[in-house]
Amino acid sequence: MISTKRLVSIGIFTALMIVSVFVKITLGPVPFTLQTLIALMAGIVLGKRDGAIAMLIYTIIGLIGLPVFSGGGGPGYVLAPTFGFILGFILAAFISGLLYEKLKIANKYLKGILSTIIGALIVYLPGLIYFYLIMNNVLGKPFTIFGTISVAMLPFLIPDLVKGIIAGILGVIINNALFNRQLKDKE
Repeated sequence: MISTKRLVSIGIFTALMIVSVFVKITLGPVPFTLQTLIALMAGIVLGKRDGAIAMLIYTIIGLIGLPVFSGGGGPGYVLAPTFGFILGFILAAFISGLLYEKLKIANKYLKGILSTIIGALIVYLPGLIYFYLIMNNVLGKPFTIFGTISVAMLPFLIPDLVKGIIAGILGVIINNALFNRQLKDKE
């Protein structure tokens, strides 16, 4: 059975993900949002399983029709070229959380930053593949692999790495605050 604390934590990160969509700058077919930052923090703060669950719930909410994706929502969004990045958020939350749990690095901040930077790069794996396939095979807009990378990755790489660093630091700070509160509750 899932605890109330876990449910609330997952719900908070799902809500943060929804809010992060509305902080948006449109740069061509892929908008710039704070979604990557929230997905990465979810992995660090909630752990691999619950971080991925929060991102999965966000995805389901969008697919059932609520306009929580950067381009809207609904089941047809699976044909949007940017849907692969949404799938990447689920994977990135899981990988960031897994790395944060498993890496044997004494400095928590370095461990958090390394975990989230790798997670930020993981978002591109399904994102670029999906973008390429949808643009070429569904929308009929021919993109080369280099064209896909230049439009859907290069303009976002540095900002996403910065978001990864911020997510790693904030994730560790939040974990420390939660851990200290738990210690006080036990006293």
